[in-house]
Amino acid sequence: GVLLMGLLACGPAAEATPTTTRAAPATATPPVESRATPVAATATLTPTRAPAPTATATGPAYGGTIRHPQREDPPTWDPVMTHVDPISTTRNIVFSKLFSLWTDPPVSCAQVTTPVLVRDWKWLNDTTAEMTLKPGIKFHNKAPVNGRELVAQDVAFSMERFRNLPYMAGQSSLVDKVEAVDKYTFRINTVQPWGGLVLELMANSYGLFVLAAEAGGPKGELWGDPQKSLVGSGPFIFEKWTPGVKWTLNRNPDYWNKGK
Repeated sequence: GVLLMGLLACGPAAEATPTTTRAAPATATPPVESRATPVAATATLTPTRAPAPTATATGPAYGGTIRHPQREDPPTWDPVMTHVDPISTTRNIVFSKLFSLWTDPPVSCAQVTTPVLVRDWKWLNDTTAEMTLKPGIKFHNKAPVNGRELVAQDVAFSMERFRNLPYMAGQSSLVDKVEAVDKYTFRINTVQPWGGLVLELMANSYGLFVLAAEAGGPKGELWGDPQKSLVGSGPFIFEKWTPGVKWTLNRNPDYWNKGK
């Protein structure tokens, strides 16, 4: 045994250590388990689609909460400042317009003027349009309006507020006056024949929606307070504003468009 160990120790070095054993670590491929690990980790991050809501025998189910992020509070809460985001989105579901640009339910992508608060209307002559409101439409049941009925005088008041706004100058300059004829009927007199009265003044995204005069206070001092001034006849009621945090709206249980 001793002799054999001596012979091995004295043998040629090149024969004892093949060159391939040094190169193996540099060229060896990772084991299969190492390659599979990232694939498995990626697979666990694949999003899954939420289950589709199921229809009931009686139609769609109402309820739940929508949370919509906003970058900041609006610079003003005056409801007529409809071109200011994010108040424009809130305004569209708190108030109601005389006309809409869409049919209900939608029938196409075309914009069509559809009466909303108006029951019927007609031109009496080239410069006078007469419109009648749907009876029984109520403002939100909260102070200072307290759920009273929306009437023709509210339309006349709202038109006067809109006429003094810079972004409505083009449309409102064509209106001579608006007068309440009776509880539900009002007339709009234009300074010249104007075929775009409904489309451009009442139905477009910045168009006329109906306010309650008392929501602004005796001297208009409340128009900047959303919990007082944002009182309309729309499907949602403005409930609370926490500056820098959120504002909350709740479903209007007395919404005039029943079932919507």
